[in-house]
Amino acid sequence: MKRKIFLLILIISICLFFLTGCYDIKEIEDLAYAIAIGIDSSETSVIKLSIQFFVPSSESGGDSSSSQSSSSTVISVDCDSIDSGVNLINSYVGKEVNLAHCKAIVISETIAIQGISEYLYTLINNIQIRPDCNMIISRCNAETFLQNSKPTLETLPARYYETAIESIQSTGYSESMSISQFYNNYKDNFCEASAVLGGLNTDSSEYNPYDTPYIDLAGNYKADEMPVEPKGNTASLGMAAFLDDKLVGEFDGIDTLAHLMITNKFDKCVVTISNPFKENKLISLFVTKQKNSKNKVYIVNGSPFIKTDIYLTASILSADANSDYSNKKNLSLIEEYLKHSLESQISTFLYKSSKELKTDIVGFGRLLRTNYLTDNKLNELDWPTLYPNSFFSCNVHCNVTSSYIISKD
Repeated sequence: MKRKIFLLILIISICLFFLTGCYDIKEIEDLAYAIAIGIDSSETSVIKLSIQFFVPSSESGGDSSSSQSSSSTVISVDCDSIDSGVNLINSYVGKEVNLAHCKAIVISETIAIQGISEYLYTLINNIQIRPDCNMIISRCNAETFLQNSKPTLETLPARYYETAIESIQSTGYSESMSISQFYNNYKDNFCEASAVLGGLNTDSSEYNPYDTPYIDLAGNYKADEMPVEPKGNTASLGMAAFLDDKLVGEFDGIDTLAHLMITNKFDKCVVTISNPFKENKLISLFVTKQKNSKNKVYIVNGSPFIKTDIYLTASILSADANSDYSNKKNLSLIEEYLKHSLESQISTFLYKSSKELKTDIVGFGRLLRTNYLTDNKLNELDWPTLYPNSFFSCNVHCNVTSSYIISKD
């Protein structure tokens, strides 16, 4: 009898254990979901932390139909650190800030020039921040960037950051850079970090007239210079270059395209060059990668000699009644123009990175690892000091085809 009573008590105890709820569980309504984080300098404290939050709302109409929409809001606070700022915002909103769905880290130029290692370590060590969260350096205040990040063709604000970065694959004028990639490049002795360049598109846009036969007009802009209407929206175009943890310079769209081609991140884009048959006219070409580029680094008389070969295929998009782009001779001339145009732009990017900014954001130094038996010998090379002495040879191999679908009679 005692045995049966003991078993009964044991069964009841086990059942009660599994039926009890978790006293510390967080419901969806108890959390404030962050879409993006902004870091600015502050006049009254160390930094100004801005967080863009997802604010869901719903509207229902009729008995059987309903629609949902969403918006966002930005809350800013002057604070001593990222963690203290998050804690202050927790108190202000009355909910716990959740960073698990954060899509972008936006840092202002002012902060980036001073150095971002402290903030980088804080963010990379936060278990809620995902490794694929995008790193953006803003030419305007990060708070302003977040306030003006308005979806144009998206209903979800969080999706806006995803689509903005995904569009890079079709334009080639900006580069996707996650916080994990940024951190890995920052810690690498043979490669420097880079990030997406963002800004607020304003009336300060400047048209850059071409003065040489080889230049791409469409890519000669940075994030806040694009001649696009309406004004006042944020944009991502160009690339921010770092040396150690400090911002040392910026590249425009065509420079970024060159970087993508060299690093094999290029997929496709539209390139505009001068028309070899008509003065002051242009030709647009749809350019894709034919195969991976090949980069080689040699040490010649104590200086790096870097050779890069890029392989592309292009088809002509422009057309008019008086042009014959099906003629092989004409295609060869366009190929030559495209080749010289890209070689000129890529060489400009390479020499700017080495001579002017002195930062190897491509990672050419990594190619030297196969030439040295030990890490000690490789480290003695002191690649960051050696790279500014580099000289380059760039060869673009392109095949241009006519894209006519209507034959001329």
